[in-house]
Amino acid sequence: MLGKNFKTQEIKDEKEKERRSFLLLSQYAQETQHEKILRGLAVGIAFTMYGRLEEADPLVTSLCADKDPILRRSGMYTLAMAYCGTGNNQAIRKLLHVAVSDVNDDVRRAAVTGLGFLLFRHTNLSKAQR
Repeated sequence: MLGKNFKTQEIKDEKEKERRSFLLLSQYAQETQHEKILRGLAVGIAFTMYGRLEEADPLVTSLCADKDPILRRSGMYTLAMAYCGTGNNQAIRKLLHVAVSDVNDDVRRAAVTGLGFLLFRHTNLSKAQR
């Protein structure tokens, strides 16, 4: 019984470590003035959210609301990685909205690229257009 409780506590601590790591990464990304570091953090944040689905939504929301276009672009890539291959309608709508409304070309391009990541398993969509 003690071993089982210890395992549960370990998992909770691991989740807390992950949450704190993401918080530190995003805080550092918002504070740094070094563009190359910021770009690396932006891609790293996106890749760490691969396959996390709704778990990534709060992070995506905060990244997309940032005034820095590199972080908004990271929000698009994070959304794409979190829902990669799922064809999730909410994620598609968000990416489409940003693809036509953001003021920065790179953010719009990342949103369109993200659509490809979301829809790559849905080949019936591309066949219908032929």
